[in-house]
Formats: sequence, structure tokens, C-alpha cells
Amino acid sequence: MSENPFRNPEPPLASPPPVTEVQAGWYNPAEPGKADQPPSQAGWRKAPELAPAPPPFVEQQPSVQLPAEAPPMMGQSRSWMAMFSGLAWIVLCFELGAFLLVYPWMDGWDQNYFATLRPAWHDVWVNPWIRGAVSGLGTVNILIALIELFRYLRHWLFD
Repeated sequence: MSENPFRNPEPPLASPPPVTEVQAGWYNPAEPGKADQPPSQAGWRKAPELAPAPPPFVEQQPSVQLPAEAPPMMGQSRSWMAMFSGLAWIVLCFELGAFLLVYPWMDGWDQNYFATLRPAWHDVWVNPWIRGAVSGLGTVNILIALIELFRYLRHWLFD
């Protein structure tokens, strides 16, 4: 059986020795038993001052008891401006949709500025596919108006 080329042939590194706490004072890392002696030899170091240990964590109860569930919100303030702007948006979408749905099939569609701007554009302008695409946009606008109307009624009347 062949040797795995991805295997590391070297043994894993040994874990470092555990760190022991040293009290504040002088110590020699080579001689751990001789702490708190004056630095008379080379190799002695000053141990850092250790901060006092923080008190153990104790979970405190809140001073005010909160309800398990939030109470239901009262009805939102219904300003006349919000109601009016919602209705205006619905009417605008519906009117624009009705216009785009019907007008491409009327006689006035052929006699406008864009149809007469260039002679080649007139053939494109009166093409039934273009008229159908514009009517499709009108249908989408009417659907948007209906969706907004149902959303408006649900929000303002039933909430």
C-alpha cells in the first residue's frame, strides 16, 4: 500500500506546559521554587501584579416583572391624510390602467404626436402586438389597484 502524499510525516507539536500562577514579586523561570527573593542573579524577573479576581457571576432578577407576552397594540392613529393618500393612489392606478387598457384600440391612437413623428414609426405604432402590450400594462395597473384596494380596506376597516 502506498504512503498518503497529504499526510504530514512530522509528529505533531507537543502542547506547551500548563501555565502556573505566580504571585507578585521576583521569580526565576529556571528555578520556580525560589520565588520572592531579591534579584541577586541573572535570570530573575519581576512578576506582574495580578488583578483581583472578579466576583462570581450571579444572575440578578429584574426589579420590574415584565409580562410574558406584550399586550396587543391598540389601533394605529388613522389620520385623514394617510386615508386620503391611500385612496388617491388606488384611484390613480385604476384610472391609468383603464386608460391604457382601452385607448390603444380607439381611433385616437393612430392620430397622435408619436405616430406621426416619423413615417416608419407609424407602422410600429399601429401594430396589434404593440397595442396588446400597452393594454397588458393597463391590465397590470388595474390588478395593482385592486390589490391596493383590498389592502387598504383590510388595514383601515378591519384593524
